[in-house]
Amino acid sequence: MGLPAPVRYGKGKTISTAADILEALAPEYPVVRKVLDYRQLTKLKGTYVDALPALIDPSTGRLHTSFNQMGAATGRLSSSNPNLQNIPIKTELGREIRAAFVPREGWNLVVADYSQIELRLLAHMSEDPVLVEAFRQGEDIHTRTAAEVMNVPPMLVSKEARNNAKAVNFGIVYGISSFGSRRISESPAKKPTSTSATTSSATRESNVLSTKPLPERVKPGLPARFSAGNAPYRI
Repeated sequence: MGLPAPVRYGKGKTISTAADILEALAPEYPVVRKVLDYRQLTKLKGTYVDALPALIDPSTGRLHTSFNQMGAATGRLSSSNPNLQNIPIKTELGREIRAAFVPREGWNLVVADYSQIELRLLAHMSEDPVLVEAFRQGEDIHTRTAAEVMNVPPMLVSKEARNNAKAVNFGIVYGISSFGSRRISESPAKKPTSTSATTSSATRESNVLSTKPLPERVKPGLPARFSAGNAPYRI
């Protein structure tokens, strides 16, 4: 078919058909887009359309997930059979599957989540003034990061740019490399030449914190009170 054969370097030099590789080829080769669409449909069918009906409780006619307090290494609450934390939402077809989850009459579905807890911890422990200020002012930290990188007002930040900034922000917490951060941040509209001012000093501080013994990473009272945000967070 005359398609290019991009390679990915890892354990050797191999031709890759990973999603990010195919996404780069899709604009010029329509058949590649069809392959990506087929993958998406196959995953939705196998993971949700075929699997969810088999999990319905015959006595109630409804799905009943199991919440696991000790299931995740990070300490987060997880769920299984089905995993309600992984219901698709990013695509139109995924949202149609998500719309099938409705409570019984007279009941409500409750959604609860920590608000960017990792980044609040990073702001507190690094004492980065921009991060702390953003949280205290109630700003959307991902929009703020994208605005700093692109040098535009927050109101001009697109959804795609915010998502890229989100990947960078959380990547910093979990040790993303400078190459990985740059790759996420690059876009056709603007190619950043430096790391965001919002995250650069926090990155340096987080690297320093990660090399310190645990007792040196926290300050007196930290386990009981976090101050990054509109109000203290107590645990």
